[in-house]
Amino acid sequence: MPTAVVIAADLIRSKKRFSQPGGYHDIVQLCSTMRSFIDVTLKQLTNGLGITISSREPQGDDIAFQLVGATFSELADISVATTIRTFLKGQGGRDFRFILFTLELDGTYHPRMKEFGEISKTEAGSMHHLAVERRIISYVNKTICRWLEAVPHEELHVPLRGESHTGSLFDLYCKVEDSRTYKLFRWKLRSVPNSTDVDDHSKGRNQSSAPLTF
Repeated sequence: MPTAVVIAADLIRSKKRFSQPGGYHDIVQLCSTMRSFIDVTLKQLTNGLGITISSREPQGDDIAFQLVGATFSELADISVATTIRTFLKGQGGRDFRFILFTLELDGTYHPRMKEFGEISKTEAGSMHHLAVERRIISYVNKTICRWLEAVPHEELHVPLRGESHTGSLFDLYCKVEDSRTYKLFRWKLRSVPNSTDVDDHSKGRNQSSAPLTF
């Protein structure tokens, strides 16, 4: 059965924002801008790879994209790279939490969408910008892995009701209250030559490179 990778995002402190004057409009604008940024980034990175991108209908401040096709290694690379880029360079990227997890497309009910989609509502999950299922991390290339390893992180076990195994491990990265400047990196999608350049974010400049510069 095919395996999909899901990129989910939700707005931090959305209830507090909603209670403020003009809060509803601000939430709609932030989510619309974030949804568009992720969509454009995914389409640029998946161009010509035979990957199908689908998005969930907007529900409040929840954003979700599903990737299917190509190899799982490519899905892992693209989903993690897209999320890192969105967090660091997307307008309002630090106003969101991002969750990456896998989904087996067997046509039956799957508890992962609900359980994993609510990681950001747990105590540990709410304190971090990025939550990535360990299975995905095990497939990303070395350059992306080095970036993840260099960022302070911690482990989270998420139990799953309705599945035969006990759950999945996630790694949590980039604490919400941490204002540090994270470095970008130079990366190429393994199946596409000259795919993506990512230079040092701390230098305050980015080099142009086809098809996408981080």
